[in-house]
Parts: sequence; C-alpha cells; structure tokens
Amino acid sequence: MSPNETANAWTSRLPSWLPYAVFAVLFAVTFKRWILPFQDSGRELAVASRVAAGEALYRDIGYPYGPLAPFLDGPALLLFGRRLDVLIALRTAVALLGVEALRRLARRVTPDDGTAVAIVAFVIATCGFVTGGAYPFPYSAAALEGTVGTWWALELALASTGMRAALTAGLVAGIAS
Repeated sequence: MSPNETANAWTSRLPSWLPYAVFAVLFAVTFKRWILPFQDSGRELAVASRVAAGEALYRDIGYPYGPLAPFLDGPALLLFGRRLDVLIALRTAVALLGVEALRRLARRVTPDDGTAVAIVAFVIATCGFVTGGAYPFPYSAAALEGTVGTWWALELALASTGMRAALTAGLVAGIAS
C-alpha cells in the first residue's frame, strides 16, 4: 500500500462531524477567554450598541467596514438584550456556518470526505482557536462575517448552474464585503 493510499484509508474513517466536535471542545475549553471585551473589541461592542439605540451607521457612527456585522449585531441586541453573551451566541452561529461552508469547499478540492474533514478540523483548531483566533468573538466581527460570507459566496458560485444561482452568489459576496 502506497503512502497516499494509507493516508486516504486513515482519513476515510474520520466521521463527518469531527470539525464540529473540534469546534465544540475548543469552544468549551476556551469559553470567554477570547477577549478583553472593552480593550480588544470595544469598537465591536460600541457600534452594535449604538445601532441598537437607533443611530445610523456611517452617518452617526464612523465604521471602516461593511454594514453586515452592525446590522446583525444591533437587532440581536434589541431582541435578546444588551449583553455580551448575545453577541457571542451570534458570532458562534456565524462561525458554525463558516465551518459548514469550509467543509463543503474542502470537499470540492479533496479526493474524499475524510480528507476534507481532516483539513477543516485542522483549520478550526489552528485558525479558529489555537493561534490567537477567536471564532466565537473575534477582534473584528466584520472580518469573521466577511470571511464566512465569502466562503459561502464561493460555494454558491461553484455550485451554480444558472444565472439566478450565480447572481445569488454575487449578492452574498457583496453583502459579505
């Protein structure tokens, strides 16, 4: 058996839920150790709170990124209360959508599901938590949501078979930026 066949045999036995398990374990182990909320992410908290209070993004609030993060965060704070946990829950949901998008993209470029699962689990561990990343509460919510949106736009574009699907992919990419 060649080394490539051995690697494929090993990765083919990896369960498809492994990336989510890695996410869950690292989420639990690092829970609320991602940030100093008013030092590292003060802008993210302040902008969301100001949008929730009715101020207009770009007119009343200077913000150097696209509107997706504040337009998700502000209403979430209004609906569920002005607490850090609300934003952590929202960012965690976005991050989990990113895990799925990345899994689908990895599956497109790898020879089997197991290899895609191994790649995504590794990316989650290293980029999402271990190397200073913080999927659940990143330094920049716009970066998280932009990255996840771009992954979904790419997945939609690669899966598109007609103009409507291609335009949807373009719309998602535009919203993500």
